[in-house]
Amino acid sequence: PRFSVAHGRSLADSTAAAPDYFVTLQFSAKADFNASQTSGSNATFPSCRLYDPQGARYVPCGNCNISSYTDFNVTFGCSSVFPSFSASSATFGAIFEAVLAELSAILSLNPLTIDLAKSKAILVLVGSLLFTIVFVGILLARWDRFD
Repeated sequence: PRFSVAHGRSLADSTAAAPDYFVTLQFSAKADFNASQTSGSNATFPSCRLYDPQGARYVPCGNCNISSYTDFNVTFGCSSVFPSFSASSATFGAIFEAVLAELSAILSLNPLTIDLAKSKAILVLVGSLLFTIVFVGILLARWDRFD
């Protein structure tokens, strides 16, 4: 489905905390939601679910609630960028959270305690890139002087 994200607080429920952002999803086909059905009948309404690849199932969004819906789209008001389940899931928020955690763990290490045998491949890559950048910079500077 196509989606859009809108920042704002215009659709927030007055009794609940205002959402941080809204996500609007457009249905691929017209849905037939009948709000006049009684609770005892079999009624279908939109819900927010994310796919959890570890469990191979859909799990409820812990941070998004329905703000409004029509037969053509649904708008969820969400209170947090990060979902409430494991960081290894294939969602943007979970991936972003995992990258931030890994980055902070790497940047908090003492650079003098690096195991050079384990880091050989990355050091060769970074060294090659650095050499290439310096070499091309010198080459372009000489070329510029001769022009």
